[in-house]
Amino acid sequence: MTDFRKDLYERYHSTFKKHYLKISEKSKKSEYAYYRSKFLPLISGYNTNASILDLGCGQGLLMEFLIKSGYTNLQGVDISEEQIAIAKESGLSVTVADAFAFLNGSKKFDIIFALDFVEHFHKDELIRLTESMYKHISPGGCLVIRTPNGNGIYANKIIYGDLTHLTIFNHSSLTQLLSIVGFDKIDFYETGPIPKNLKGVSGFILWKIIRLMFNVFRLVEVGQTEKYLTRDFICRATKLNLHPNEL
Repeated sequence: MTDFRKDLYERYHSTFKKHYLKISEKSKKSEYAYYRSKFLPLISGYNTNASILDLGCGQGLLMEFLIKSGYTNLQGVDISEEQIAIAKESGLSVTVADAFAFLNGSKKFDIIFALDFVEHFHKDELIRLTESMYKHISPGGCLVIRTPNGNGIYANKIIYGDLTHLTIFNHSSLTQLLSIVGFDKIDFYETGPIPKNLKGVSGFILWKIIRLMFNVFRLVEVGQTEKYLTRDFICRATKLNLHPNEL
């Protein structure tokens, strides 16, 4: 990576996201509840010894959660030395590396997580990146993506709120990208509030009302509704068969 991102990423968290460098135990518990609700169901069909790669792992919060959930074979990679240093303090198996370089020499994985990751690449990089992720997933394995939703109700805030956001997807454009490299089954999910307590239940109900109202407006305006309206969305792309280039 030789463009402006390299300079930004060297000091990205210490300059722009200082509050993420040391996450409180309360915040960790909240994130764990989110992971438990949104991600565990997506990988429940895999054994706990499945090989898992976390691309853009940051300080390893997802990895820590998966370990606490019983998964034993995890590896993380991130371009940020600041974040990797924190992850190593937690005893995680992590590496400082560019995603392209890492995938070029890595083994195959059963599951690859790429959370808040693909939006940081130009379109001309994304085909190569997605092809590489696909080739490094074992048959029957999956890629789990979370990324800003171009169809979200307040999409502009997340799209333009970070200088390193270069490509924003909706479910249609992400389906195009994943399909063209060979993924066979592609499913999408909203993020949204988790009804884990009274506050969560209230937020969940209010969100359902808000998305209903918004879709009424959309129906009046363009004659159709939107299925995914949360600020981010989650995608699970499954590799059912070998690509012809891999045979």
